[in-house]
Amino acid sequence: AYEGEMLNRVFDQYFKDDLSVSHFKTCKYTYSPDDHFIIDFLPEYNHKVLLATGFSGHGFKFVPVMGEIISDMICDGTTAYPIDFLGLGRF
Repeated sequence: AYEGEMLNRVFDQYFKDDLSVSHFKTCKYTYSPDDHFIIDFLPEYNHKVLLATGFSGHGFKFVPVMGEIISDMICDGTTAYPIDFLGLGRF
């Protein structure tokens, strides 16, 4: 069934207000083949481009530490956190 129709049935069953879905959009997300984030400098840009991706899904839980790691990497070129397993070299 159309996703909006399924939600409308839930709304009808559990909510007193006259709620209905007027638009529905699919959320796209990214993740790596091993389900870990990717944080690494792109080698061809001599530490000038940092790649930080794959945070969809459970990534929101890691925002504080990821922000610190990304800040460390951009400002210092490295971080004290053990992130080698998140590097591009694993692929």
